[in-house]
Amino acid sequence: MILRGATADDDLAILGVAKQCGLTIDPALERGLPQARLFVATSADEVLGFALLWLLGDEAEVIDLGVLPFSQGQGLGKQLLILLLKCATENGARCVFLEVRAGNIRARTLYERVGFQECGRRVRYYSDGEDALLYRSCVKDAV
Repeated sequence: MILRGATADDDLAILGVAKQCGLTIDPALERGLPQARLFVATSADEVLGFALLWLLGDEAEVIDLGVLPFSQGQGLGKQLLILLLKCATENGARCVFLEVRAGNIRARTLYERVGFQECGRRVRYYSDGEDALLYRSCVKDAV
């Protein structure tokens, strides 16, 4: 498994992963933003997952993290998340935030295993009425 920064050559594969995960991303736009860091996880030249982080001063936010369904449950999401935490810390962030659907137990379990703690709730945040849970990991809590 190789974790690396995304390039323009990865854009179509990232879009494919995002679609299968129910996510929306514009990889070309994100790569052009000064605050954005976009990473991919590859195996045998195939993109299996991606992760997007925004650096916002002494804070950072995980914008998206997606892994192809057939690659889930193998630790790839955890590796990507740890990479984002490392990137955030190396760029001066003291806390990293993210939001997740309240019903996404698999993702919530991953975030909690890596050291994120629930810190808030946005009631009926998503268009289907589901709540969003807010999570935070601070440098002293990080893996």
